[in-house]
Amino acid sequence: MKFPQYAARLELLVARLVEVRQPAPVGTVIALPEKDQPIFFAARSARATHLLTGDKRHFGGHMNRPRDTAGIVIQTVTEFLAAP
Repeated sequence: MKFPQYAARLELLVARLVEVRQPAPVGTVIALPEKDQPIFFAARSARATHLLTGDKRHFGGHMNRPRDTAGIVIQTVTEFLAAP
């Protein structure tokens, strides 16, 4: 395990996850490749506060910019777990 100090917190967060259906595509507020758009649409449809991803190539320019991403904070798991 890469960050064992976060294991307990991660377990608590995983227990709170809610599965949502894939929403119908609607205009995106950020530029993403077609394959990544459903991920953002699902987060927006679920009214998620955060979208966690390791895909810095496509989401990197949008990370930690909720004003530009419909209020969604896009972060890596490490950034999310390290936040107070």
